[in-house]
Amino acid sequence: MASLRYYYSKTISDFLAQESEEIVGRLTLASPHQVDNETKGSWLDEINVMKSVLSPYPGRGSIFFEYSIPRMGRRVDVILLIDGFVFVLEFKTGTEQINYREAMIQSWDYALDLKNFQEGSIDRRLFPIAVFKRLPIAKRQEELIPYEDGVFYPQLTDYERLGGRISNVLSSFYSPVQSFLVRTDESWANSGYSPTPTIIEAATALYSQHTVKDITRHDGEIEKTIH
Repeated sequence: MASLRYYYSKTISDFLAQESEEIVGRLTLASPHQVDNETKGSWLDEINVMKSVLSPYPGRGSIFFEYSIPRMGRRVDVILLIDGFVFVLEFKTGTEQINYREAMIQSWDYALDLKNFQEGSIDRRLFPIAVFKRLPIAKRQEELIPYEDGVFYPQLTDYERLGGRISNVLSSFYSPVQSFLVRTDESWANSGYSPTPTIIEAATALYSQHTVKDITRHDGEIEKTIH
């Protein structure tokens, strides 16, 4: 189970019907790492927020928790597919000092990686969103700013306003709601991932007697994203 690209995946309808505690259990079993109570608490927060946010959208997509970004050695907290749009959600659930710019850049990096290196994202719009428990008005970034590559400028929002951010995207851009989109969510999640190695990665591959092709395809043990 831990070898999958994600720890947990369901259609939105099935996710809404499943108990939050059961989902935490599935995530815990899927993780190759020891899961402490803080991580379980963060997952429970994310699950409950997403259940509230997704209640208007049964049958319109899928949700993935702890989605692997192999080139970066990290996992996105939540990937949400609705009507073919890809929402890249990075939650900041902790109480430690928050670096808002760092959170924004983190969500943007994940979205850019998926756009450029995952085959299923080539023709999709991607919306990176950094999500906080509470966010001062001065820190909010909720404007939809598109780029030519289809990756939007990151939004910064909080638990209370996340649903509004997603609704705004869906009402602002036309995407035909077709049944095939739901059926192809899994194919998107498991589509080819072929990043070009960095200079350091290529040098490491040569030094360790592995080919660049080997290191490009190597997923390995993914480091758990620290909240």
